[in-house]
Amino acid sequence: MKIKSIIGLILIFAIFIGSGIGLFIYASNNEFIAPNVGNGDSYNLADPDSEIWEKDLDDLFAYLKEKGLLVGNKVLLTDSFCSAAFAYNNIDFYYWDPNEDFTEEAQTAWDEVNEEGGFMLWGQTWISVSLNGPFAMNIRMMGTNRDEILEAFESYYQADVVTEE
Repeated sequence: MKIKSIIGLILIFAIFIGSGIGLFIYASNNEFIAPNVGNGDSYNLADPDSEIWEKDLDDLFAYLKEKGLLVGNKVLLTDSFCSAAFAYNNIDFYYWDPNEDFTEEAQTAWDEVNEEGGFMLWGQTWISVSLNGPFAMNIRMMGTNRDEILEAFESYYQADVVTEE
């Protein structure tokens, strides 16, 4: 009886290990979970010479509203880690003003979003974002029309996409 129990435990352990390896392989190949960015590359979608660097959150929100993607009112979030942060349609948007000297906390968050695709909020919660110029959008939130908003956000002022204001 003891040998059957030991074999059963080994089998269960092997299944857990195999599942973990499978999940790791899936996550490393899934761009939504781990974007395809190599060492030294930036997660930022925007060209350094793009006009997007001259825009602010009001411009971005006007663009998304014009597309019929944002409804209701924006809600102010804490902005200690960026220049401005708002929730719209239950999705968090962040902005780092390129003309502003960042606080140490904001500079750390800016460096993290560019180098790692997210930032550590108050040392407790990792926020995964899509970064387009000075803007970031929390990609893990499941607000109204999140996928359509993410698609429009990522195409905002991209060279291969015509953006109308």
